[in-house]
Amino acid sequence: SRVDFASSFGQRGRLAALAAARLDFADALFDVHTVAAGTALDRIATTRSLHELWHLRGEVFDLVSIRHDQAEAERRVADLDRHFAR
Repeated sequence: SRVDFASSFGQRGRLAALAAARLDFADALFDVHTVAAGTALDRIATTRSLHELWHLRGEVFDLVSIRHDQAEAERRVADLDRHFAR
């Protein structure tokens, strides 16, 4: 039915948005090669929602700021924020 199609499309859209956000979160850590970054990448890969990813922004910030500096961490997290409704 039409309602089932819309519901299915909505679920696929949410899953696609989550997959895209996970990739961007992983990309934000591409040059951070620490055990903590590996653990964060594992958590990113297993998130079940954008809401869960939102809570990992601080961890990404911390890891990038240790590897680089606060300005670079702010830039990368700002790039991630496009995945979240304002």
